[in-house]
Amino acid sequence: MADQSTTPIFKEVPLETPIRRGDTTISTVKVRKPRAGELRGLTLQAIGQSDVNALLTLIPRISDPVLVDHEVAALEVEDLAAFGSAIFDFFLTAGQRQKISELLGS
Repeated sequence: MADQSTTPIFKEVPLETPIRRGDTTISTVKVRKPRAGELRGLTLQAIGQSDVNALLTLIPRISDPVLVDHEVAALEVEDLAAFGSAIFDFFLTAGQRQKISELLGS
């Protein structure tokens, strides 16, 4: 079983281009580690490769505040990439995360 202290459950994604929803501006979105059911219809390979269609499907399922399909489809490319990076991190083992940290010197 994975050590919960090294396995992130939430990641914050700061948006370069905030989302306007009525009078509200969303500048940061939390994504939650997906559960098996939320991956339905997707492949781990597509998610790992940050496939655009996979991300467009998955982000509304795991975002807080919940982003709706048209908001996700309108994301700027750098924000979509930030979501992809945050989501990919959920699929790394603690050992892989440690190795990356060592390589980056952090």
